[in-house]
Amino acid sequence: MKVIFVTDVANQGKAGEIKEVAEGFARNYLLPKGLAVIATPGKAKEAELYAKQVAARRARTESEFARLAAELEGREFKFTAKAGKSGRLYGAITNADIAQAIKKLTNVEVDKRKVDAGEALRQLGVHEVTLKFSKDIQARIKVIIEAEKEEKA
Repeated sequence: MKVIFVTDVANQGKAGEIKEVAEGFARNYLLPKGLAVIATPGKAKEAELYAKQVAARRARTESEFARLAAELEGREFKFTAKAGKSGRLYGAITNADIAQAIKKLTNVEVDKRKVDAGEALRQLGVHEVTLKFSKDIQARIKVIIEAEKEEKA
């Protein structure tokens, strides 16, 4: 069955594409969820126009991501946290914490899902973190975690 994708569907098609898919997949998943519509000659012309709009929107987004990656590349972000004698943190610095620090210091909103620290950072020191804006656009930043100064009473 030929369908026109309304939104991007992972491993299937991008918005505006016309593709042949299994009938059951189309009727049971794509059509009920509004992810695609059945391809007809009239809808094909609409899809062509829609695909151009989506391509223009993607190009704007990609250029914004590229600008953002260039702005953040190589920047350092410092955190202080309580740590034990071995340098292990009592808590952790998470992707959400890093995204929040980026917003606070640069006034640029970065989704925490775009921050790839591997796993939560639980050790003092310097850590390389990748910001994945898209498949091709990435920026590497340094996260420096220092021990909190203990106040003596």
